[in-house]
Amino acid sequence: MSRPSPTYPRACRVRSRLDFDRAYRQGLRDRRSGFEVCCVPNGLGVTRLGISIGRKAGNAVRRNRIKRVFREAFRLERHSLAPGFDFVVIPRSKGLDPGLAGARAIVAGAFPRLIRRTADRRAAPPPEKSE
Repeated sequence: MSRPSPTYPRACRVRSRLDFDRAYRQGLRDRRSGFEVCCVPNGLGVTRLGISIGRKAGNAVRRNRIKRVFREAFRLERHSLAPGFDFVVIPRSKGLDPGLAGARAIVAGAFPRLIRRTADRRAAPPPEKSE
């Protein structure tokens, strides 16, 4: 069994504003170590990562480092994630610098958990309306 290419191609990136908005509105959320992760099915057969980071997270150097570390963690863990989901990572505390090990822990822990919760939510019957 061969492993997928260890790259981070354009097809694995959430890039459009509509996709980010859909993740914010419809996605399930999980908070870990000062980061919030949104997960929503995308129907594309590929798992994608988006990073939404505002100026509150620090200066440009710090923001770019956080993005770089999460992209690398996603690239390394992508083969173990189920296809067909969009993930958006949002830092919620100022001055965070997770490092590669911390980012991989978030990707390896929160992402599969959100996939399971999304699958459970889709499999559950809709709540009955009482009249």
